[in-house]
Amino acid sequence: MGADDWIRIAGWGLVLLLSAALGWVCTVLVLRCARVPAEAEPAPRRGADVTLHLPQRQPRSVKGGGTWVGVLERLAVSTCLLSGQAGLIAVVVAVKGLGRFAELRDDPAFAERFLIGTSTSMLSAVWITLAGQRLLDLVLHSPA
Repeated sequence: MGADDWIRIAGWGLVLLLSAALGWVCTVLVLRCARVPAEAEPAPRRGADVTLHLPQRQPRSVKGGGTWVGVLERLAVSTCLLSGQAGLIAVVVAVKGLGRFAELRDDPAFAERFLIGTSTSMLSAVWITLAGQRLLDLVLHSPA
């Protein structure tokens, strides 16, 4: 392996690190600015003549699970771009949505936070990765 290969590997590692870290900062800031309420009233449904009250199951979650999912999501998006497989980002979106489907369906406030957070997270990963690739190309292809 030549020097350019090692520079590219180091550059990709740096891009992945920045994508995970800066993407987290961007996502936290946007979610704070968005001020999505913790609880939202469910929209009334038409045509319901009978109301059935079932005991509410409290969803079990892992403390900090959303943060780790976001980090892994940004790493996956950046890896897809760095490897030239941008189409695989659709798989990342699908897996994340399926994993939270019940909460997205039942909790409008959660759904709104999920959409804002996921959009911010993925867009930050894309922009950081594209900027990193461009800088890496400039370094590797600059006249000596």
